Amino acid sequence: MQISDKGKNMAKKVRKKRHRRLSLRMFKVITWMVFIATLLGIVNSTVHSTYILFRDWIVQGETVAQSAAGAIDHEKAKQLSDAILSKQAESLRADAASDEAYADALRAYLDSEGLTESMNRLTSLLTRVEQTALTDEAMLFSCNENSCRCVAASEEKQSALGSTKVMKVAPVSAGSDINYAITDEEDGTPKIYSFVPLEEGTAEYEMLYVGCARNVRPLLKEAGGYILNMGSYLLAVTAICALLGFLLTRQMFAAPILKVKKAAEEFRASNSVDQSAKPIRPNVKTRDEIEDLSDSLYDLETSVVETQEKLREEYIEKGRISEQLSIASGIQNGVLPTDFPKNTQYELYALMHPARQVGGDFYDFFLTDDKEHLVMVIGDVSDKGIPAALFMMAGKTTVRSVVMNERDPAKVLVQVNNTLYEQNPMSMFITIWIGILNLNTGVMNTASAGHEYPFMALEGRPFEQINDIHGLVVGELPNMKYKTCTYQLHKGDRVFVYTDGATDAMNTAEEQIGTKQLLEIVQSEAHNETAKDLSLAVKERIDTFSEGMAQFDDITILSLTWFGPSKPAEAPSGSMHETAELKGDLLQL
Repeated sequence: MQISDKGKNMAKKVRKKRHRRLSLRMFKVITWMVFIATLLGIVNSTVHSTYILFRDWIVQGETVAQSAAGAIDHEKAKQLSDAILSKQAESLRADAASDEAYADALRAYLDSEGLTESMNRLTSLLTRVEQTALTDEAMLFSCNENSCRCVAASEEKQSALGSTKVMKVAPVSAGSDINYAITDEEDGTPKIYSFVPLEEGTAEYEMLYVGCARNVRPLLKEAGGYILNMGSYLLAVTAICALLGFLLTRQMFAAPILKVKKAAEEFRASNSVDQSAKPIRPNVKTRDEIEDLSDSLYDLETSVVETQEKLREEYIEKGRISEQLSIASGIQNGVLPTDFPKNTQYELYALMHPARQVGGDFYDFFLTDDKEHLVMVIGDVSDKGIPAALFMMAGKTTVRSVVMNERDPAKVLVQVNNTLYEQNPMSMFITIWIGILNLNTGVMNTASAGHEYPFMALEGRPFEQINDIHGLVVGELPNMKYKTCTYQLHKGDRVFVYTDGATDAMNTAEEQIGTKQLLEIVQSEAHNETAKDLSLAVKERIDTFSEGMAQFDDITILSLTWFGPSKPAEAPSGSMHETAELKGDLLQL
């Protein structure tokens, strides 16, 4: 009993610890949400307030500039502007040794032009504006779109006459009601200039403006104080809202969520042992989304249990299917001949690699009852897997049965086609190449039902593609006709036949080998003297080409080397079709 109490106390402590962790997480989430919301509000308010201050400064400067512009004689201001911006005045600035010397020379020049009185009036006006209108600087400018040149200033700013001010924001185009610009003075002080147009200027200087400037630093100081006050407000609001949110979420959310979490953990723990756990419904009655979450979790656990049961059944069924496929593969491999003959007359070798556990390709070779003819067959069913394997078995058996009573390959294919057509509810078909070699004469008769062109090396020449006459695939249409082609093999001649899985092999660049490249591979591997070595070497080259890609189709190869007849060859006569000795060419019928 004591152990049970200790266990209960430990479980209670664990639940409290989890409760505190969850509450802390909720507290952090709410705190951040309140903080971000308040911060965005303060940023928006600060930007808006700063914009209002900035706009008020510009409007105040505009008001002062308009008052000054109304007291200026426009015609005399224009004459004064032309004189100060003339080339002669510019040369005075260039020749003056100091600002005082330049001011004296400029007054003398203006006196000679009769503009001293106009300059004095403008200077006096701008000086009074600076002293009485809370303006740091009041000047008369001649401005274009990029910069402004001073043509009149207060008494303290006489050295600025004729100088150029480059504005960060140039005055707006001529004719606007209000213009402003920002510039950095030589001492680093940023200033805001409010411009009021005086009148149209010359072609060189587009407009005359009265410009009143104010130091930006007080504006920035005022905005900074506003931000500081709002920051204090932000901290206070965040702290209060976070505390209230913590207390609220602890009561309303943390406890129900922990119940849901506990139920999920118990289900996971029990299900990880033997995957036979029962769904657990948490005791949550909050009548909100958390209760919906609890019900959804229960439904999910129920679905998991049902899915696991289905998966177990499917796994068992998949195991049965895999076992059956393995048996089918063994049966298929068993019906393909593996005892490859090698004697004084010929050597033969064949291989078949299915793309799946069972395939639709097949090969066969056997001697007829009279032991005078070697029959070679290679075929490719239109499908893959078990259906193709079953149809392949039917095709292979039919060919062997017909050949026992018929030596003409074309007539063999006619009978095979009609037999398979009658037993083909799935509309499948087979490409077949059949060759019947007379072991006494070396004459080989062949026929093709839509199969790949064979490669032959005749009379010492390299392997070349033999474009034999093709008929339609077997099993698709009844009463099809086929042609027999005849070749005279000599000592050392070789035959290489294959299925389209060899030419369709694809590399990682999605490029196929193709018939031309396969022929080049066979030619390059022709130094392998035995039929087995040649077949294995070509298959290895195909595997190297398609390395990194899954095998797309069944690959089957059959290779024959003819060593010569058992007795001297006699010219065939009275055949059902014409025959002749071929020099690597197809006999045209």
